Amino acid sequence: METAAALLARGMADNPNHVHAFGADEAPRRAALEGMFRMILAHQADEGRVLGAFHGRRLAGVCGMMPPGRCPSTLGSRFAALSALFMGSGLRHSRSVLDWLEDWTATDPDVEHWHLGPAAVEPTLRRRGIGDALLRACCEMLDAEGVAGYLENDRRENLAWLRRHGFEIIDEHQVLGAPNWFMLRTPPDAAAQPAEG
Repeated sequence: METAAALLARGMADNPNHVHAFGADEAPRRAALEGMFRMILAHQADEGRVLGAFHGRRLAGVCGMMPPGRCPSTLGSRFAALSALFMGSGLRHSRSVLDWLEDWTATDPDVEHWHLGPAAVEPTLRRRGIGDALLRACCEMLDAEGVAGYLENDRRENLAWLRRHGFEIIDEHQVLGAPNWFMLRTPPDAAAQPAEG
């Protein structure tokens, strides 16, 4: 989990929400993110799933997932997420982080879903299909359970890639001054499947 948290901090250090929340200075921003992700991943490992993608023996990508009913909008999960964000980011940035989480919580959809994220690929290993493999594994789990997947995205360049994996924008607005896209992937329609026999 230490390695995974450090990878997420490197891979998501330049995300617009993180820059707005933790400031322009990269070193303290990455340190705050690493602490935040360490707590979030521990919670996800207990309550949900944490998937890792490997390049040889090296951890190359990470995606955390929370099951239906355990998103930050539920009381217990919200408290854990608030604790993780607050303790990981420290007092200096707590107001921005709390505003950010409050916005994301209010946007969480009512439909039953797995909540995906945080997710990132090691920056030096991008463009090798690692992110595709990781997201494909997540989507296979979703389809096996017949449940929707939901995520928040603050990087415009990820939109086309996420759409290729079946995620569609259900809301779009600014969070901490940065555009955010809220995306849902519905499971394949069982009614459209041909009947057996």
